[in-house]
Amino acid sequence: GAPSVALRTNHSASRERVTIMTCAVPSAVLATTARKPPIAACIKAESAARALAVELPKYTNMSLDWAASGSYDRIHFLAYLKCWLEKWTETRAAPKDYRMLFLDVAACHMGPEIETYCWECGYVLVYHYGGTTSVMQVPDTHIHQPFSALYLEVEQAKFTKRQLTEPGNVSRTLQEVLDD
Repeated sequence: GAPSVALRTNHSASRERVTIMTCAVPSAVLATTARKPPIAACIKAESAARALAVELPKYTNMSLDWAASGSYDRIHFLAYLKCWLEKWTETRAAPKDYRMLFLDVAACHMGPEIETYCWECGYVLVYHYGGTTSVMQVPDTHIHQPFSALYLEVEQAKFTKRQLTEPGNVSRTLQEVLDD
């Protein structure tokens, strides 16, 4: 019955910039190994101190990077590849176990250092261009949408629960985001 109601929001307080990188493998042998698929997170930070202040969830196979923008650049992407690509070994060389690595055309995915490192690890790098992501990039078509939907569901439940103890508080800490 009030003639007007002032609604104040702080939308940015409810968001924590985290870029997630995932992968998918087409090999049943690789997909069923004990090592969980890698997830890499890049957070928005001005220094490494913010990244060092959080603890990565123990139930994941996650690495954490930071950048002023909160998005990956070529240096971070190369670090991700060095962390997660299986190295070329005599065991892989014997059966000529070369692997295909599909990447979309993003600046951070391109460059001679990326191509060289992939080849040194026995990965044939294949870029797919605009308009093909929806049919060529399995993480985008089969992982990210369900991942995002599940994350939003978990996040909304946490927002709702927080309202019982801290009405009006819609903030999320970096630790909470990474834990979820």
